[in-house]
Amino acid sequence: GNETPCSGCPYLEFKDWKQTRNNNFSYISMEYHSICNLKCSYCSEKYYGGLDVRYNIYKLIEDLIKSNSFNENATFVWGGGEPTIVKNFNELIGFIINNYPNSKQKVLSNSVVFSKKIQDLVDNGKIDLVTSIDSGNESTFLDIRGKNKFFDVFKNLSKYSQSKPENVVIKFIFTEGNLDLKEVIEFANVIKNRGLIKNVFQISTDFNDETINLKQLRLIIAMYGFLIEKGVKIIFLDDLVTNRIRKIDAKEKDLILQYLDDNNIHNPIANPKHYESVNIWGAGWNTKFLLEKTDFFKKVKVENIIDDTPQKINKVLSGHKIKSSHNVDFNSAKLIVSAVQGYPKIYLKALKMGVEEHTIINKIVL
Repeated sequence: GNETPCSGCPYLEFKDWKQTRNNNFSYISMEYHSICNLKCSYCSEKYYGGLDVRYNIYKLIEDLIKSNSFNENATFVWGGGEPTIVKNFNELIGFIINNYPNSKQKVLSNSVVFSKKIQDLVDNGKIDLVTSIDSGNESTFLDIRGKNKFFDVFKNLSKYSQSKPENVVIKFIFTEGNLDLKEVIEFANVIKNRGLIKNVFQISTDFNDETINLKQLRLIIAMYGFLIEKGVKIIFLDDLVTNRIRKIDAKEKDLILQYLDDNNIHNPIANPKHYESVNIWGAGWNTKFLLEKTDFFKKVKVENIIDDTPQKINKVLSGHKIKSSHNVDFNSAKLIVSAVQGYPKIYLKALKMGVEEHTIINKIVL
């Protein structure tokens, strides 16, 4: 009944919460402040309002750890503004990693300011750093990100990526202000020139958009194609893109192909005529979508669906029994990595298991 900073929030509700069992929390969003040094056009004051945490965040996490509230393999996502400039970030992330060495830490940082702590965590494989660029030049960066820090960000990303580029994700969000092929070309060029082709690339869209129109989709596919041409190996479309791609009819597909051809873009769309059958690694909603909604899988047979999540093995997905990666002959067919946020880890795991790089289909399935 007391007034709090949350009073009046339209999302508050009275609810009977069931008792949660220990080790239950496996995905924790660390958004406890809104301090940020940028002001992105698609963002809101929720994330750049400049409010520090209003409770003892360290004590809260300490109590949750003492009560064994987190799964030992939990994922912690650090956002809520710019996490690296909050005064207790280094102490707090170190505390969690020390107590949960098998946990996954994803830090969403704009990389405007270099952090020695981030560098050490990236180099030691303790975190995945995700930095959104959203532009191919200084002018657009200023318009979308709010400050002229384009070259500062690339300078810091180059430092972070020296030892473990696979732990540094470079993200491009398509939004009002960068929906132009020129922007895509310039972005791909600066990635090549800065020596960042060994990084992981995430293509996204503005979370305020309910659907992806044909113009946006053409640019997303063009971005994928240009990055492949520059030598990038690991690219994925995130859930904001895949959730908004509706079924594409034959006419729209022809328009996309014509656009690629007109603009001299290497075609990054998987042609079903080139594959008799494929293996799919990943047994989640994305695979279900691909199997049921795409034209590709109307024409291409599935050899195996693979997933190493213990509770998924031997279950059935869309009529296919899920197998462990250790029980599959990867030489039997080409491999599609069907995952969103988990794409890079699966891709790299496949290579470590001896799967040849050319076996993995590095194209978009439509």
